[in-house]
Amino acid sequence: MNQSKLFAIAAAAAVMVSCGNEDGGGSTPLTPEENKEKLDRIGMDVINMINPANHEDFCEAVDHFVEFSDEGNLGDVFHDPNAYSLMASTMQALKTACTKGDISGLLTKTEVTDYIYRAEDYYGVYNYRNGRWTYTEDDSKLEFRYSFNGKDIVATAVASGEETLVTYTDRWTEPGYEDWNGNYHPGEEYEDNYEVYVPEKVEVNVTQDGESLASVTVNTDCQMNDHVNIDVAYAVADMDGSVAVDLDNSNGSASYSLNMGGRNIVTGSTKFSGSDMADPDEVINDPENAVRGAEAEVIILDEARVYGKCTNMAGYIGKMEDLDNEYEHMVGYDYYYTKDYNEESAELFNEYFSFELSYLPGKARVASLFAQCFFDEDYSYWDGEKYTDGGYGVEPILKFDIDESEYSVESYFSEKNFGSIVNSVEDLGEIYEGYFPYCFGY
Repeated sequence: MNQSKLFAIAAAAAVMVSCGNEDGGGSTPLTPEENKEKLDRIGMDVINMINPANHEDFCEAVDHFVEFSDEGNLGDVFHDPNAYSLMASTMQALKTACTKGDISGLLTKTEVTDYIYRAEDYYGVYNYRNGRWTYTEDDSKLEFRYSFNGKDIVATAVASGEETLVTYTDRWTEPGYEDWNGNYHPGEEYEDNYEVYVPEKVEVNVTQDGESLASVTVNTDCQMNDHVNIDVAYAVADMDGSVAVDLDNSNGSASYSLNMGGRNIVTGSTKFSGSDMADPDEVINDPENAVRGAEAEVIILDEARVYGKCTNMAGYIGKMEDLDNEYEHMVGYDYYYTKDYNEESAELFNEYFSFELSYLPGKARVASLFAQCFFDEDYSYWDGEKYTDGGYGVEPILKFDIDESEYSVESYFSEKNFGSIVNSVEDLGEIYEGYFPYCFGY
């Protein structure tokens, strides 16, 4: 199957869950076959809400920006204060050693700030003309100006309000390697230090001939090791939406929405718990322990609800790492194709994760999702003695409550069952690709 076809089926599957039952969430659930018919009709309703022509100007503006950035070598002109951050931090450490007699910065890299990010340090106006970008100092905004086909594009970003300093250290290790004698050499360990000055508000606007194409506003309230609150509002042509994130060290929540033509297309929310979630060091270097339990729901067209839950993210990741190490030691690098490994992987997934589909206004479960091991003759691998005639993997299975029938997600949301939606998604994809001739190499 070619890539565009695969993406089309995946997109169609996402659209297809946007359904409701005939009585708006009543007591008569649909059979799998009835679901197919209704999903196909509702899916086409969603597809028909999308008018690519409304997004053409914005898409073409983005495509030309990418083109002009490449052809005009914007990266060589752009003023990045961190381009030589390591050299700058080393020189600062040398200066401190010479003037104050403090050599600690030279002895340990971890005591030297490597990267500093502040919005105003990136300010300036960039103008593209005659195949090249020029830079003009401006202490009030970051702005890009360019034109194509008689259209003038201006993209502006401005930060305002108080700044909050966030510091953290990113600890990472290069991959190890095994030499010709079978000796393992661990990778070098590194630490990169960051200072980020988070502005209270950021506004981004893109205009064409003075008319708005897109806008984004981000409001942030954060204090290290205490809380983080982020609110985002965006609009592109006939689409608009929002994203909100609120968390402290032990609990958090997030919500988002996408609207088109005044109607809710997708809304979602999630709640999660953990420890030290407002500590950037923990989130960057140990995210699976920072965020543990979580649950989320997605509501599509105010009709369908998909709910998912993870009881213990850290526990799942830890057991999967143990399982990987165990089977790699027993079988070798191709362990992930073996039957036993995939059966245990599916069991672990089902132990820690659950997903279900229900219809609004009620929330009675219609179908659930679980994982199971499956055989694929294309998964040939070396078992230590020979190449096998196939191998194993893990696939998601959809189970309907009404008759306990089970379908693989791939077979249920197939082109055969939902050809009209798949073809429509492909048609939309071709239209949008046409708006990005440079990016798609046309």
